[in-house]
Amino acid sequence: MGSPVNTRGREAAGAVGYHSNLVTLRLLTERTAGFRELVGRARRVFMEAMAHADMPADELLDVVEREGSGWRNVLFRHVFNYVPFTAGQRTFTVADAAAELVVVENGFSQFDLEFFVTSDRDSATVRAAFYTGVLDRADVELMVRRYDVLLVAVGAALDRPVGSLSIWSAEDHAIIEAVDATGQPVELTSVLAGFAERAAAEPDALAVRDGDQRVSYGRLWCAAAHTVERLAAAGVRPGDVVALLVPRGAALAAAVFGTWLAGASYLPLDPHHPAERIAYQLDGVGAWVVVTGDGFTAPGARRTVLAPDVGAAPAAPTVPGAAGVAGAAGPDDLVYVVYTSGSAGRPKGIPVTHRSLVNRITDYAVRFGVVTAARPTGWLSTYGFDTSSLELMVPLLHGGHTVVLPDGARTDGALLAEEIRAHDIGFLQATPTTWRLVADRIADLVCGRTLLSGGEPLPGGLAAALTGAGAGLWNVYGPTQSTIWATAGRVPADPGDRVDVGTPIANTRIFIAGPNGESLPIGLRGELCVAGVGVASGHHGRPDLTAERLGVDPQWGRFYRSGDVARWRPDGRIDLLGRMDRQVKLRGNRIELGEIEAVLSGHPHVEAAAVLVVGDPGADGSLAAFVQVPHRPEAVGELWEHARRRLPRSVVPHRFLAVDAFPRTGSDKVDYLALADLAARRPAARRPARGAGPVGGDALTATLTTLFAELLARPDLDADAHFFTSGGHWLLAATLAQRIKDETGVRLALTDVFENPAPAALAGRLRGLA
Repeated sequence: MGSPVNTRGREAAGAVGYHSNLVTLRLLTERTAGFRELVGRARRVFMEAMAHADMPADELLDVVEREGSGWRNVLFRHVFNYVPFTAGQRTFTVADAAAELVVVENGFSQFDLEFFVTSDRDSATVRAAFYTGVLDRADVELMVRRYDVLLVAVGAALDRPVGSLSIWSAEDHAIIEAVDATGQPVELTSVLAGFAERAAAEPDALAVRDGDQRVSYGRLWCAAAHTVERLAAAGVRPGDVVALLVPRGAALAAAVFGTWLAGASYLPLDPHHPAERIAYQLDGVGAWVVVTGDGFTAPGARRTVLAPDVGAAPAAPTVPGAAGVAGAAGPDDLVYVVYTSGSAGRPKGIPVTHRSLVNRITDYAVRFGVVTAARPTGWLSTYGFDTSSLELMVPLLHGGHTVVLPDGARTDGALLAEEIRAHDIGFLQATPTTWRLVADRIADLVCGRTLLSGGEPLPGGLAAALTGAGAGLWNVYGPTQSTIWATAGRVPADPGDRVDVGTPIANTRIFIAGPNGESLPIGLRGELCVAGVGVASGHHGRPDLTAERLGVDPQWGRFYRSGDVARWRPDGRIDLLGRMDRQVKLRGNRIELGEIEAVLSGHPHVEAAAVLVVGDPGADGSLAAFVQVPHRPEAVGELWEHARRRLPRSVVPHRFLAVDAFPRTGSDKVDYLALADLAARRPAARRPARGAGPVGGDALTATLTTLFAELLARPDLDADAHFFTSGGHWLLAATLAQRIKDETGVRLALTDVFENPAPAALAGRLRGLA
């Protein structure tokens, strides 16, 4: 920091002018040192700096950087000036001081923050001046109050380690402790018990609408009970894990409840994931029984496969209610194991208990108004994500019903609008990516409906568009390890540029951790940590990762380190500010770049790989993969297919660029900033698509080639161009399918584009569908 010193010599005693200068103080603050020791060090540093008091501060300012509208000093940006009281006889102590706090704004300042401390016989005045281009007044006011608290604390304990002193002000305590006071009783032992109560009370009420199929609570219970018998016959016992490779629908719902009735937990699998990834998850949890839907195949020769069954009984048998199922699903038993991306090249399994799930589902129903809503819930999310459980289970615990929406409704706004109109859906959940795709088509339908947005940052403009259309919009946040959403916030009509993620839900506590694990007050950036009922016990079969990311604290209990950077706002809500590691969010998917790099490095001709996001992750960002293939450069053309067989389609890189060597930082790490600059300057190479046919010259192929060129901004493309290795991704593929439907009237699935990624090949697929 800088500190002013007097430079008026005896010979200038009567001279007019401001005879002072600023000296630079650099002091290592050790957390274990006491305040008395710290003061001694500060005094020595100050006296040493006095030897340079004749060095004009203006010359120091020659070492500067341009920032905003003014020059910024890079040697120090904070100034501290203390004027002690010397006239009185009584010794002043901060412990009994009545400090006056003054904050002054500067529209432009040479420094970010200046502290002026003066004292008289009985009090101290702390005056803070700050640069408004860097700091907000509310933050500085809290800083001055915390300084007051800190002075009183050190005055009472001069030798206590400074790292153990709290800097929280009274306002910090009042606001954060009130927000974190989320304790509520949860009467149900499990979601299964709640569903049993509803099925017993209203067996004929509609539970799931799946296309033309209408399934009542009683019939769903019958199907679940039948599933128990088939699982038992297959050898499933309490504590086992049953894999569910079933599309969203009534059959999946029956398989879920039937698995719980059998005392087992389930592993949700995404049918669109590569077989190798599915096999890894099955082997990881030891799931040897797989319930599969039509058209899906479970990898592995030694697995028992069962087909789902909704049942055909016209009337429901007697349902035992919650008491009769208590033994099947205890609060601390596993409810499911869900896999998410892993940084070491393999996905990681997260085990969740019945207690955690029922706490979440009970809270959501009340918080989002589903308890009293007469309209149904839309079931839109892929069941491989834990968020899909909300759409199935929240209405079924409160006598409502869920409508199974087609996969295409996630990217086709016209299709989603049809479903909303047809079923009068009142509750919908999606990522900002989906809302961005469909907003213009459903804008006239969302008034009075409840919408949830989560999984990635919600842009302020998109939020304003949805709230402006009359939607009740909630922004939600939660890592998989905290069980679905851990925080939620109702979005105001004018959300501004940054949309916060609200406050913690029932029986959940949030704290923002500093670099030493200390809990930070309002406004300070740190790692968001989640504690409470929803926190998972660890990572399945990964004790190393469990020890790294989960901890136990005397104050918070078990907690999860999210890796997300966040801060408390003065109103008690939470701002998310990015990631601490290389995990990214791209179009609603949490992506571990290290996992993609590990998969690419598994190719026999790739010596090394580095993957990064180019562009805005919240909008049009793309994944660029740099690879070293010195012995067989043509192998670059095989990497898209190699990655597609091993990774979910949403995380397959869009560009592959060969390099002789990776640029390095001074610490010999890969220089990702240099790679990003290289990706921006080097256009994606066009490579032929596998299976692409000849150009042919027909009108349909020409139309598709034009659409490819427009969407990818690549006028050089022809009928053999590969959509994905020319810069395309699944979101653009969804847009392409929509454009093709507008042009031809034929609706393509995303799978069609992935399997036929060239205009010529896709034209053939379109002719077959037509």
